[in-house]
Amino acid sequence: LYNVYTEVWVDGVLKDMVAQRIGLRYYSLTTNNFTINGVQKFLRGACLHEENEYKGNAVDSLTVKSQFDAVQDLGMNYVRLVHYPHPEFTYTIADELGIAISTETGDWGSGPDIRNADRDNNVKEMVKQKFNHPSVLFWCAGNEDSFAANVTRWAFIIDSIDGSKPVYFASNGANPPGVDFIAVNIYGGWYGGALTDFPQGDHYISESGAGGVVASHQDYKSATWTYDTWEPEEYQSLANEFKFNYLFNVNPAYVPLYSHWLLFDICDTKYKGMNSKGMLTYAGLPKDCYYIWKAKARPATPLVHICGKHWYLRTGERDVKVYSNRASITLSVNGINKGSKSDGAYTTTNGSVVNDVFFFDTVLSRGRNVVIAQDGAGNNDTAVIYFTGTAPDAPADNSEYITNLASGNANNPAYFINIPLQAQWPVYYQCDGNADNTFDSIPGVLTNARWIAARRQSDAALTTSLSFRINAVMTADADVFIMFTRQASVPAWITTAGFTNTNSTGRWRDNALNLVGYQLFKRTYTPGSTVSLSGSAIDFVVMVNRAGSSGIGSTPGGTLMPMKPSSFTFKTIGSNIIVPREIASGINSIAVYNLSGKLVRRIIGRKNIINLKKRFQRFQRCVYRAFGNHACALTITISCRPAATEALWRRPERLPASAEAGYGEGGRAGICFKYPVSGVRN
Repeated sequence: LYNVYTEVWVDGVLKDMVAQRIGLRYYSLTTNNFTINGVQKFLRGACLHEENEYKGNAVDSLTVKSQFDAVQDLGMNYVRLVHYPHPEFTYTIADELGIAISTETGDWGSGPDIRNADRDNNVKEMVKQKFNHPSVLFWCAGNEDSFAANVTRWAFIIDSIDGSKPVYFASNGANPPGVDFIAVNIYGGWYGGALTDFPQGDHYISESGAGGVVASHQDYKSATWTYDTWEPEEYQSLANEFKFNYLFNVNPAYVPLYSHWLLFDICDTKYKGMNSKGMLTYAGLPKDCYYIWKAKARPATPLVHICGKHWYLRTGERDVKVYSNRASITLSVNGINKGSKSDGAYTTTNGSVVNDVFFFDTVLSRGRNVVIAQDGAGNNDTAVIYFTGTAPDAPADNSEYITNLASGNANNPAYFINIPLQAQWPVYYQCDGNADNTFDSIPGVLTNARWIAARRQSDAALTTSLSFRINAVMTADADVFIMFTRQASVPAWITTAGFTNTNSTGRWRDNALNLVGYQLFKRTYTPGSTVSLSGSAIDFVVMVNRAGSSGIGSTPGGTLMPMKPSSFTFKTIGSNIIVPREIASGINSIAVYNLSGKLVRRIIGRKNIINLKKRFQRFQRCVYRAFGNHACALTITISCRPAATEALWRRPERLPASAEAGYGEGGRAGICFKYPVSGVRN
């Protein structure tokens, strides 16, 4: 990429200046090939909307950067930006990362004649704003519009301004004149047909996918779904396995352009107000289909992934599925070798071989199963899966925090889940579409806590009392927590049982997939104590932790933070960054990295820095020289003495609300600020 500066001088005085990043490339798309700069690169990517669960459509550069982190991790080289022009930063980061982009007008859906001066101007502005971005390879003149004259009009306007790029239409059947090619939105095995109806004779595929809800599950050998009503994650995986295998293994050249629908779930008038076809949830939790794509798109990067980790309690079939790009996988359950499978042994519903999928029949025992998949070369994955159906018993779990667990409702048996509490996972084990409640981020006081899983407690027919005994062999007291959806008044059964407010609050998702507030109450019990809780028809879950073993902070996506961090991560916007005194007094160095991870600037040995504002202004000038005047998200690492982070660790109330605990780069102590910096010309 190059910086092009256009300057206006009057009588020797610089009056104005514009900096523009450009790139030079040539490319060609045919029905069986795509080349860029003479190199064959089949376009493989996904559709991306400008939204996420926490910011809605008002996404900032940090959100966009995290979305493109997923694009890179998946090995994608193409993103279709739907269904409107996106923020300038989106195109800038695509330029910097070398990701090909399709951008489109706001013309979507079956509609009447919408040609008017305002629409014309919108299309003109899109092209004039974006045409210098080297990442933009295609203009899309509309999506699924049955009124052909609309698309023809937008295509004419686009081509009159920038005739250097192909203009296409994303079609669900229409074939409007005036575009260079037609791409298709096809959903075989979802809105009709079979999951093996792919690619249906089409070479350019702008959309294809299937829904998958992370709290809805069925046996792997089942292939049932009802769109907008019953969208189990296992069916999504099954449908995408076949598509991805065709795209990467069977006949890649037949489909030189493919954009999967979707990268992330979005709000929509579909399943409980969501479109669940994303490879990641609305909050950013990767689904199983994320890993089968990654296994295929990045074959040189070893990957072993046990499917369904968040489907933690099962009944019915006793099978385990693994995604991996290794030649063979060996599975063990509770230390017992269950055999090996070779790549190519797995077949889908029509008998076709699907690579990178390994299926192990009838391997789970009744009880707690520690499942390990490994490739024999040091790459492995582990999952803990409970099975409650008919099977030989698993070894007794002597590490359980509680014993004698009993439910007061025969229709709602309770199970102790001896797995550390995970962000974004289902709250209840009921996986029939009637209990889609999930955790969001996990508060620090629950780090390493385990939980008692039941069916949805807010269903009046399932509400149950619970009783259990703190395991007498525990070497410390136990903290018992009750997390419940915030009520106008705290239910009496919680306070009369001696539980008090931790003042730790946050949000989790209800059965309607809405983020709602929760409260967290706690009581400490000694080993051998009995706990009895009445319950009521509200969403609640009971958790148990060793007293005093909780930590601060957690990360979304189910990754637990370490107990004793050597660094803290702050996400902040703006030039005024407030650092807790304990950290500021122990700073050894400051380093700034650009979007590609390249070191931009380093200051060594700056100690006792309390107010960093002036130094960050210096960084802005440095960043401007590197990137022109585009706003960019940077990583700023502040390394400090371990004693500084230890001091802050002991005083968690000093942490900003956005702080996350973690280790610094290379295991060194450090603080990372994800910080969008706009250009400063002086």
